[in-house]
Amino acid sequence: MNPYSVFNRALDDVKADLHVSSKFGEPIKGFGKDGGDRREGRRRYIDHYEFDHPKDGSKRVRIRFNIEGPHGRALVFAEVSNKGSDKWVYLMVQDVRDGSVVVLADNRAKMELASGAGGDKDAGIFGNLMGGAAGKSS
Repeated sequence: MNPYSVFNRALDDVKADLHVSSKFGEPIKGFGKDGGDRREGRRRYIDHYEFDHPKDGSKRVRIRFNIEGPHGRALVFAEVSNKGSDKWVYLMVQDVRDGSVVVLADNRAKMELASGAGGDKDAGIFGNLMGGAAGKSS
């Protein structure tokens, strides 16, 4: 999982969210932070952290980047797991003006239950209890 592909997916999902677009206006642009070289204006570096989750062994990528629209700026926090077809662990947008948070996806509880479950069948049962189709079994 490349942090820049995760950034592109997250930015697409953020732009598609009606609550985010109404709060910050359109168009929304996404950017990282200054790379530290002498050229100004190049904010392509995306803060990221890659790790293996200690409970379920999945590979995860956590990113943070900025968005800006005509009505304000925000920070976007996202984490993706390679378990469950590269599903969002969470995707959240925090307004820098007042700290309010728009939650686009938060699957941490479902994934925690599934990782503690005893196999695919139990993961499907727990996923259904949590209101999702995390591990549908036939």
